Amino acid sequence: MLSTPETKLAAVFRRTLAMYQPGQPAGSLTPGAHLNSWDWGPGIALYALHRTYPQVDAALQKEYFDFFKTWFAYNLDTRPPTPAINSAILINVLWSGLHDPAISLAPMERSVYRAYCLERVEYYRQHAIKLPSGVFAHTVATGSPQSKSQVWADNLFMLVLLLGRVAVSLGDQALFGQMVDQLELHYKHLTDPATGLLYHGWQATGAPEGRHLNGALWGRGNGWAALGAAELLELAATPAFSGYQERMRQASMPHWTALQRYQRPSGQWNTLIDQPESYPETSATAAISAAFLKGVRLGALPPEFAGAGQKGLAATLANISDTGDVLGVSGSTPLLDRLADYNAIPNDQVNTWGQGLALLALAEG
Repeated sequence: MLSTPETKLAAVFRRTLAMYQPGQPAGSLTPGAHLNSWDWGPGIALYALHRTYPQVDAALQKEYFDFFKTWFAYNLDTRPPTPAINSAILINVLWSGLHDPAISLAPMERSVYRAYCLERVEYYRQHAIKLPSGVFAHTVATGSPQSKSQVWADNLFMLVLLLGRVAVSLGDQALFGQMVDQLELHYKHLTDPATGLLYHGWQATGAPEGRHLNGALWGRGNGWAALGAAELLELAATPAFSGYQERMRQASMPHWTALQRYQRPSGQWNTLIDQPESYPETSATAAISAAFLKGVRLGALPPEFAGAGQKGLAATLANISDTGDVLGVSGSTPLLDRLADYNAIPNDQVNTWGQGLALLALAEG
């Protein structure tokens, strides 16, 4: 039986790569169960594959490198760019890959990919919609007009993390500082003062000071924010940017403390974190556990958070099959009308975001 983080990481890694089905149109495949589209779901999986490939054997690494080159070559030829916030995660993967000497790209390929990434980064810098406070709106691929006046917790992992990574690569202090501003603005708009947890979303219209829509304290959304903040802190470990670390730690600490308080005895977090009757959800558990373990490793969190992180990691491991399927992951979750609707989201399918977040947690274990 597979039981250790190391062996299960390899199983999840292999199973995630197998979710790519070349030649199959994305529209003919089950949403969330494939890597065949330029979208946030495959993007989370690709991000995790790239971050964790050093922890698998040479044969599996080669399989990943071949996949990386094939996937981006095909998709950059066939997929038009989208202004959606969540699609930025794929630019993060491409930017990381083109700077990775382990991936054998020709100089011309690296040059073309770099130019493409910088063009998209400039697009987000100049044209991404911001609300009056300066916080990024959560524009979606469908062009929903409501999203242009909403803030979602997802933004921190999808777009803010990309721009922070590029800022560190380029030594751009101004851009990184703007992303620290974004971290603080997201906490300002999304924090529930009663619990310290984050709301799924905030709507700029409809009340004098906006409103928190359905009032959901959604598990995976809190996970996106917690892990996004931890990854930004890791970027700030670069000496030239270390001056931002304490400001970021202070901004994030109330949220992390609230998350520790709401961990279930099983080690998991629920899909609605503050509601005991809500079902436990593996992707939220993986993301929050990864954030805790990374935060302790970076010295941003006190050692007692390691116990909560390890307990969450154990719960994540218990929901991974021997063949690398990450189980108990909720489906794609837009802002829903009622809290009851969150509990109705199915959690019986293997999804790319569950695979990816589990990989990131296992890598920290």
